[in-house]
Amino acid sequence: MSAVNPRKILMCNARTFKPAWPKASSSSRFTLRAKLKSSAKNDCLCPRCMELSVEELVKTVITVITPIFAIAMILYTVRAIKGPTVADMTLAIDCLAFDVCFFMAVLAVYFKAPFLIVCSICLALWAYIFDLYMAKYLERRELGE
Repeated sequence: MSAVNPRKILMCNARTFKPAWPKASSSSRFTLRAKLKSSAKNDCLCPRCMELSVEELVKTVITVITPIFAIAMILYTVRAIKGPTVADMTLAIDCLAFDVCFFMAVLAVYFKAPFLIVCSICLALWAYIFDLYMAKYLERRELGE
């Protein structure tokens, strides 16, 4: 990949795109502006044109992380069922619960549904309480008080 020449960085002006490099003749400037207007949102490097809305950002994040979460959840489930020790099973269930919490929070932003955040917080608290009880069990090998 070639380095970007700082003289050729395009600067976005509200309605037109003006090149930042030295001025040329009016005819070449007209041709350049026509080319820039045709590819306005695709090739412009200014911060204004590169901004994403929250919905687009969340949609991109969901698209990227969904397969990763699916693979992770399958691996956590295998570890929770097959784990050689109770500590491995506990860790797998804990990771599964917190990954589901995060994914629910991202979906809550995407669907604009605040009740999913509440469910996510409840699940996180349940996983924390589960960790406390399992730590107590692993320490004393008994549950109670």
